[in-house]
Amino acid sequence: MDTQAAMSALYRALVYDADALLAPAKAQTALRAVCRAMLAGGVFDDAAVLKPGRGAQGWTDVLPRGGEPAAMVSWPELCAAAARSWQGGCVEVAPSRGGSGCAIVAPVRRAGRVHLLLALRCADGQPPCADAASLVGWVVELLGRALDDLDLKSSLMLDCARRGYVARHDAATGLPNALAFSERLEREAALGGEPGYHFAAGLLQGLRAPRGASWNDAAARDCAQQLQAALRHRDFIARLGDDVFGLLIRDLEPGQPRQALERMLGAWAARSRDGAGSCHGPARIGLVLVRAARQPAAELLDLARGALDALEGDPAPGLRWRIVQPPGGGSGQRPS
Repeated sequence: MDTQAAMSALYRALVYDADALLAPAKAQTALRAVCRAMLAGGVFDDAAVLKPGRGAQGWTDVLPRGGEPAAMVSWPELCAAAARSWQGGCVEVAPSRGGSGCAIVAPVRRAGRVHLLLALRCADGQPPCADAASLVGWVVELLGRALDDLDLKSSLMLDCARRGYVARHDAATGLPNALAFSERLEREAALGGEPGYHFAAGLLQGLRAPRGASWNDAAARDCAQQLQAALRHRDFIARLGDDVFGLLIRDLEPGQPRQALERMLGAWAARSRDGAGSCHGPARIGLVLVRAARQPAAELLDLARGALDALEGDPAPGLRWRIVQPPGGGSGQRPS
């Protein structure tokens, strides 16, 4: 293969191989893709990704193809070239081994330091031209920079996710907070618009810590666990204040949504009467039953707050609730 043909084949392999261009998050995975691209071009017939071995083991092929390390890893000439490349951070050429082979060794830098070495054996056994060696070094340098950029972006995204989690969760209980509840309710009202789909959203208030204990973080965690245990996995609960929780009850029975909701509330009331759980008291729930209407979350919460306030003067013990519907629907009240 003449020099021009070799360079063209190598260029096509590197530029048009999608796996090599889409640098993944792990350096070794990215180098595996680069190896495939270079071998497919026909310029090289073997590839190895090297790191220093332990003790007197020389160099280790960290990505052996077919489970066996590349044969050139045992060349004394390649080991010497790898040592020079690792120490100097430059592209090195391992001379022909008795006329049977020749290889290029290029360093892959991460965060400014040599991280791994890429070794490529020339297919025709002849020393590579300067342009080919330069192209290999340039590609490997770009790969290292791309991986460093991915690391930076990943750390920024992780930090952003952590900040977003903190902004949307209650520190004492780990439950979602008022911001998360409002966003979730907004999505449910906007996206749950299938005919016959019903959900309920509302507020629960009035739980008390056991035995006259103060409403502290420990009591809040106990009540949060109690409420989560009572809900189905597809429902949603958030802590909005000291003893105020937001509820989102999804996928109510289409034929009888109100009856299904009241059955759930009745089961909660029975658990409260039986003393199950660590929190009790004259709790009340205001719920709005929504029939897949695209209504703003603020309007739904206002309706739920009105239903909750209507129960405030009721001195009856235990769990009490009031269910209302948006304008155009009915409303009702059912004490436990």
